[in-house]
Amino acid sequence: MSPLLFTLFTLLVSAHCVAAATTQDPTTVIKTVGATTWATLNKTVGGRLHTAVPYSAPCFATVNNLTVGVDAAACSVVQSNYTDPLSRQPNFPATMFVGPIY
Repeated sequence: MSPLLFTLFTLLVSAHCVAAATTQDPTTVIKTVGATTWATLNKTVGGRLHTAVPYSAPCFATVNNLTVGVDAAACSVVQSNYTDPLSRQPNFPATMFVGPIY
C-alpha cells in the first residue's frame, strides 16, 4: 500500500470513528470527505472508484439524500427486471449474490 493511500485510508477511518462517536447519521463520513480527497484517492487506485447508486433509484424521489424525482419509465424497467441477475449485472452495485457454484 502506498504511503498516500495509507494516509487517506487512515484519515477516512479516523473521520468514521469521530462521526460514529458524535452522531447517529451513518452518512456523515461520506458527506465530510471533499471532492479533492476523493479525486486523490481515486487517482491512487487507478480510477477504480465508482459512485454507488441503488438499482431501484428511478423509483424514488430522493436518493442518497438528493432530490432526483421519480422516473416512471425507468422504474418500470427496474420493477420488471428486479429479480433478474443478468439485467442487474451491468449496474454497479446492483449485482445479486446467487450463491456458490460447486
